[in-house]
Amino acid sequence: MTRIGQMLLGEGMEQGMELTQYLLDRNRIEDLKRAVKDEAYRKKLLEELNSQG
Repeated sequence: MTRIGQMLLGEGMEQGMELTQYLLDRNRIEDLKRAVKDEAYRKKLLEELNSQG
């Protein structure tokens, strides 16, 4: 994997962990389950997360 690819993967992993923690802290388990399977919904939740911080 290229260095840029590794950086992008790392950023994606970090965002995923932040989103997971955000949803768990708010007891939004059903949203987390849906986000795992639904890319469009996951993007919507990431936008929500990014607007919070």
